Order: sequence, then C-alpha cells, then structure tokens
Amino acid sequence: MCKKNCLNYFILKIASNSRYLLLSLVFLSTFTIVSCNNIGSFDKTINWEDNQTKIIALTDYSIGGSVSFKNTTDSFLGNYTINHQNSAEMLILRDFFGKQVLSSISTDLASLFVELGIDFSADELKTISSLNFSLSSLLLAKIPSEGVDDMVMDQHGFLLRIKLNNHKVDFSLYQSINELMIPKKIVITGTDYQATFSIKTLEIS
Repeated sequence: MCKKNCLNYFILKIASNSRYLLLSLVFLSTFTIVSCNNIGSFDKTINWEDNQTKIIALTDYSIGGSVSFKNTTDSFLGNYTINHQNSAEMLILRDFFGKQVLSSISTDLASLFVELGIDFSADELKTISSLNFSLSSLLLAKIPSEGVDDMVMDQHGFLLRIKLNNHKVDFSLYQSINELMIPKKIVITGTDYQATFSIKTLEIS
C-alpha cells in the first residue's frame, strides 16, 4: 500500500513539475516574441538621421528636469530649466524645495559649479572647462564626432557614451518627446565629480 501511494506521489510530482516547466517555456517564448516585435516596430518607426537633423535644427526650446552634483566635499540636488533662443541660453536652477538658487546666461559646467560655490581647484575647473560644449548640447546629445576622443553608439544610432579630456558622458536612457528621441538620463563623470541630469520636459517654440 505504501509503495503504491509513494509511486502515485512521484507520478503526480513529476506531472506537476512538467506543467510548471511547460508554463515557464510558454511564458519565455511569449516574452521573447513580444520583445522582438517591440524592437522591430520601434526600429521601423524612427528615421535616425531625420531625428538627429531635427534636434540639431532646434533654435527656440526649453528643457527641464532634475539634477544632482557631487564631488569629494560638496553636493547639490534640485531641478533645472534651460531656455534656449537662437544661440543664447538662460539656465535657472532650483534647490530640492523649489527655491531658485541660480539664474545664469553661462551654461557650461565650469561656470555653473563656480556660481554654485562647489569647491574645485583651479586645475579641476580648467579640466571641466575643456568639455567645451553648452549644457543643452550635452543633454540633447548634439555632439559632433570630431569634437570628442571616443564615441560609442548602439545599432540604432543612439549615442551611448562619449569620452573627452578625462570626462565620460553616459546616455543611459532615451525617451520620445514631441516626436523626437532624446536622452532621458545623462551622467557626466569627471576625475573627482559626477553630475546627473534627467530630462522631463522639452518644449519647442
């Protein structure tokens, strides 16, 4: 009697495990198909050259989002807005509580750090100044390949990383806003500091 019950138990266990295995295989197969379909449709709906041409051609726009800075001695967490008209820019920076702490027509990182009072040596500021791109150009990934030491793109044309003068800029996420594919998260890493920006809004005039 015991042998029969034990045999029935093992048969049921094997059948149960087989069902779980079958369900797992069905789930994985469905997930793979959906993922492939998403990649395929995503690739077909976007003309990458046209996307970059439109971004480069932007003249009047506003970018907004969150920002954090940190180095070995200081840190900052808040929100930013960049208003761009033709070749002129205005940067507005607010702290975590929404209080405006900076309004500046200088939108390069070195000037931003100086006006915020973040502690850097003269040599460090010189290295940061060597990035030689406006903040909006960095955030929108409007970076010419001849202006950097190294540039990495994915198979679709997304800019993933640039290296320039002891700096690394990572574009870790992308998003669609106003029918344009733009970065969502940008991390700028220097020798002794890191600046992280996210883009939440892009308004085009």
